[in-house]
Amino acid sequence: MRYHRTGGVRVGTSTASTSDERVEFDLNAVPRLSLGLIAEGGLGFRMQWWQHNHAEDAFVPATGTPPTAQRFAVDAYTVDLEIFEEFPVHRNWTLIPAGGFRFTGFEEHMHDNAEFRYNEFFGIAPVIGIEARRKLWYGNLYGRLRVATPMGDKRKGNLNDTPVRLLDTLHTQMEIAAGYRAMRQLPGGLTLSWWVGFETQEWFAMSSSFSTASEDKFDGDSDVGFGGLAFGLGLTR
Repeated sequence: MRYHRTGGVRVGTSTASTSDERVEFDLNAVPRLSLGLIAEGGLGFRMQWWQHNHAEDAFVPATGTPPTAQRFAVDAYTVDLEIFEEFPVHRNWTLIPAGGFRFTGFEEHMHDNAEFRYNEFFGIAPVIGIEARRKLWYGNLYGRLRVATPMGDKRKGNLNDTPVRLLDTLHTQMEIAAGYRAMRQLPGGLTLSWWVGFETQEWFAMSSSFSTASEDKFDGDSDVGFGGLAFGLGLTR
């Protein structure tokens, strides 16, 4: 996945050719691990962990090299506990609603030479989602929508701002994914599945926007997000 930001990914506001403080993330490996159990009646429980923990340097086009000590780091993760169930609605279609609770952590650090800026949030939330699957060839086309509303405290600080802790802030997280999942029966009642798809996530108001008057102040909120390809491997019994 790649990291995105409504106000642009950057450690400061300069866009001059010799001091460009914008940052562009590469596609980085982002793990997701899901473990669960399904009862005989079809009701299931799963725990899922996802994390994006990467950093990138700013890049100055005039010199073709990253500047000294200008680095953007983000560590974002979710842990979900969910109940789900599969409902066949047609010979070719299946719906899988899910719901539960989520713990979210978010740390965004901007190193701009001797200046340091940050946004941090930790909170819990209800999470709901639905996945639709359509049989095709040796597997299924799938589409998934998941939404959570984490609540918790947010901390932010900038060079000329007094660090502040905002109590009981409310945010929204939305995930959209689509792709194809193939399956193969194995001996012993096992089913091997593998999939490829595309996924985006948007976390609303999780970061802070720079002030138009000075990069050393934050003024308002900024959304962040993640987007990229998904490759997966699963085993069920």
